[in-house]
Amino acid sequence: MSIKKTHPYSTQLEFDFSILSNGTKVIVTGYDVYNLQDMSRQTGIIDGYSRQYGYYSVYFKNFPGLFGAKKLILYYCREQLQPIPGAKGRCSWQSAVEREIKKSRKSK
Repeated sequence: MSIKKTHPYSTQLEFDFSILSNGTKVIVTGYDVYNLQDMSRQTGIIDGYSRQYGYYSVYFKNFPGLFGAKKLILYYCREQLQPIPGAKGRCSWQSAVEREIKKSRKSK
């Protein structure tokens, strides 16, 4: 956060934060917010953002999920994520949605 004097009688606050969009590839550092698994230096894809808690869900494509889940999705704080400029990926749910759209088009 920074404070700027814009006028002798007014002050402007600026907040320095950014919300990463879904599909952005990131490099992760450290454990997830629940301390389940250390994925340092691994590449993941932003799968969603929780406004309530401020956590990003990160999808790891080539890793098996926890507790029998098919996809590994862990939650991270913004400080633990380093975006890869220009790199995009597919979220965990995108392939399922595209598959259902193709099925609905073929059935017509």
